[in-house]
Amino acid sequence: MGTVPEIAKELGIKETSLRFYSSPVYMKRISAAKNPRVLVCLDDEEE
Repeated sequence: MGTVPEIAKELGIKETSLRFYSSPVYMKRISAAKNPRVLVCLDDEEE
């Protein structure tokens, strides 16, 4: 857990990629994936 920048740095990916993991489009793309990455927001605050 952490902020988007912290998680992106830990995973070695861009912040925009990390935010994409919570989008409806990404959820549709990964519907058949075996081991997808999904971002679950625990707070309503935007950065």
